[in-house]
Amino acid sequence: MSEELQIFQDPQFDTSVIREETRTYYPFVKSFKNNDEIEITVYQQDALLQISEAALIIEGTLTKTAGAGDIVFTNNAGAYLFYSISFELNGKELDRVRDPGTVSSIRGYLCYGKNEEHSMAGWNLNSPHMVIYNAATKTFILRIPLCHLLGIFYDYKRVMFGKQTLRLLRARTDVNCYKVTTADTVGELTITNIELKVKNLFLNDVQKLNLLTQINEDKPILIPFRQWEFHELPTFTEGSTKEIWSVKTCTNVESPRYVIVAFQKGRKDVKTEDIMGFDNVDISNLKVHINSEYYPYEDMNLNFDGLKYTEVYNMYLRFAKMFATNSTPSITYPLFNTTSLFVIDCSKSDDSLKSSTIDLKLEIESRKGFPRGVRAYCVVVHDRIMEYLPLSGVVRSFI
Repeated sequence: MSEELQIFQDPQFDTSVIREETRTYYPFVKSFKNNDEIEITVYQQDALLQISEAALIIEGTLTKTAGAGDIVFTNNAGAYLFYSISFELNGKELDRVRDPGTVSSIRGYLCYGKNEEHSMAGWNLNSPHMVIYNAATKTFILRIPLCHLLGIFYDYKRVMFGKQTLRLLRARTDVNCYKVTTADTVGELTITNIELKVKNLFLNDVQKLNLLTQINEDKPILIPFRQWEFHELPTFTEGSTKEIWSVKTCTNVESPRYVIVAFQKGRKDVKTEDIMGFDNVDISNLKVHINSEYYPYEDMNLNFDGLKYTEVYNMYLRFAKMFATNSTPSITYPLFNTTSLFVIDCSKSDDSLKSSTIDLKLEIESRKGFPRGVRAYCVVVHDRIMEYLPLSGVVRSFI
């Protein structure tokens, strides 16, 4: 019987959760200098943790120590504070992101809409220098959801329990977090406090008994998500028109679903440039080689000077519609000329034809030759499934 004919059905109320509490967890060592490792452990035996909705609270100061120019935060400044971020469950690493600033910026352009812009402090394309900074006291405060930093929490929204550890490795420099208007201006960023806000859920007796029964049976819990794996090519042969980049060699279980390529010219670790921009560097063609297969089938024949990039922009739109929670793309067609992201779909393939080893290469061509100071970023999106045995506490890789 259809739903609209259920006129005698009693109203139903969800009373499985009797209490919610947001609790604050602090690092073991309060040293937040460059290259320091920060560890935050969450272990609450009598509660389920909504860790996917957890958020980092970062407080600090940003001061100008020299020069006559101005200093402002860049968009997504909080993510650039760290060199790597990892999440562990019972001592087993589930997900790790190297260079979370670049990875989250690429994911933000691809997946976020206007709703996400307003809910994430430090991320707003329309107003990148949003009010997170008190100019009078030189202090700032950021609230960064973990789902913005780690792919596992972008996909997996269910509660977790057990010993959970977040590891943060501070970046070696903070110049990517802010921008100065003149080269002689010197800024100093200091973090004074980092804490993790996590929602704890407490169940009623019926739900608690049902959960404990399944735990005593050691019923496996599968944790599926898409991992965003970061690779970087720091330099190109200046003046060359073609580059072959051997990105990685991996097993068949890490077969790429999507390969996202971006380029920057003279932006990284340069305080006068905006780290959030991704340059087209006059790319004319780009192909992904996975063993003997290559994607896309036809050459792109791009010409950014002539605004001829409709196909690669359409690839971006298809990815955004599949991954984004908001149907409105963040990058318009004119903006794509100065914020270029090349998304290659490798998901349609015959796994039976693949060997046990995957060799991933990029073939990159430029119309006028690569200029000095160009670096390339490659984000490989592949499926990952972890298996958690709740009674024994064993965590292992399923895929």
